[in-house]
Parts: sequence; C-alpha cells; structure tokens
Amino acid sequence: MAHDGPALRVEDLIAGYGGLPALHGVSLEVKRGEIVALVGANGAGKSTLLRAIAGLLQPGSGRIDLDGRRIDGRPAHEIVRSGIAYVPEGRHLFGRLTVLDNLLLGAFIHRDGRGQALEEVTSLFPVLKDRARQLAGTLSGGEQQMLAIARGLMSRPRVLLLDEPSLGIAPRLVSRIYEALAAINRAGLTLLLVEQNVRAALACASRAYVLQTGRIVREGASGDLLGSDLVRRAFLGL
Repeated sequence: MAHDGPALRVEDLIAGYGGLPALHGVSLEVKRGEIVALVGANGAGKSTLLRAIAGLLQPGSGRIDLDGRRIDGRPAHEIVRSGIAYVPEGRHLFGRLTVLDNLLLGAFIHRDGRGQALEEVTSLFPVLKDRARQLAGTLSGGEQQMLAIARGLMSRPRVLLLDEPSLGIAPRLVSRIYEALAAINRAGLTLLLVEQNVRAALACASRAYVLQTGRIVREGASGDLLGSDLVRRAFLGL
C-alpha cells in the first residue's frame, strides 16, 4: 500500500565509531507503506545505519528526514516520539521483567492508548498474551523476537526499523514473524528491514538496497535483485 513521497529519506550519510566512518555517503528512501530491505555482509554498516536513523549514533554529516522533517541530531527519545521505532539485533529485552512489563515500557510515549495497543500486538502475537506474566528471559528465542517487535509497535510508530529479526530463530518461527510483518505493513506501517537472511528479506520486501563496506552498491525491486549475479554470488552462494 505505497503512497507518494518518502516516509523516510537518508541523504549522503556519513557515520561511524571513534572517528572511523562505517558509512560513506549512504542515500536511500522508503516510501510510505513500503517494506524495504537492506542487505549486506557482516560489517557492511547495516546496523550502523539503523542506529543513526534511530538517534543512537550521531552522524558525522548528511541528513535524515521523516515525512519531510529533518530528524538527525535529535535525541533518541524525540525520534521515537516523532514516529520511528527501532528493534535492535539481539532483542535487548528486560529479561527479569514480565512480558507485559516489557510491552508497557514500549508505550512510554503513549500512556493513554496502551490498552488498545496491547490488544493489537497480542492479537498479532497471541503467544505473548498467553505468557503475559512470564519473565521475558524465560521465553524461547523466537518468542523473545516477537516480544521485541511487539514492544516496538507499542509506541505506535509510522516507521519500524528492524535489525536481523530472523537471527538465531527456528525456521518455522521465522516464517511466523515474517507473516506478522506483512500483516502490520498491510495495516499501513512502513518498514525498513536489515537482514542477513537475504531470501526471507527479499521475499517480504518490495524493494531492496545492497550495502557493501559502507556504500550502497545496488538498489532495485526485490525480484530483480534476487535474479542479479551480484546478489546470487555474494549472498545466496549460487
């Protein structure tokens, strides 16, 4: 359900750690209602890009716009408030808190609508309703990933950033998670997805960008990239 005009636009972004750039002038855009995948090898700079968009890493230069408004340089909590949610690699849940408490923490900017948001995320992932009182640290890897995504959705974002949602998860749960991502996208949410599982990412996304050593080297429709020699050799082992 794509609309005109990008929800998210990144222009000439340079960012890195300790003065060493990991991104060298990256530009991309995600239209409203689109799922876009960002694929690349380990160390290509995919997570650095998501962290910069989410405000957890200050870019050296370039700009990031959400719905036409500049957001780079703002603190992370303001970026959440402006409509971006970030689900990091490794999930970063509060393992000693219950599933319900983790979800409620995700709604810190929308306390009034928490009840409805809870209903929506637990209908998306019914297992979280069944385990609401269970400690998050006792869930399986796949259930923890569902909880991390649901916690991100509790802030009612317009754009969801996902870092490696299939990492270390049983294949049957990967397909369950991707079904849920397709469902929230059909409901109008825009997604930017970082994923090493290139087949899963390209099957889910309409478009994709290929990142190599901090630079975008290819972009296009997912089907075209699946058929490209670069992607087949570099990521699919064909």
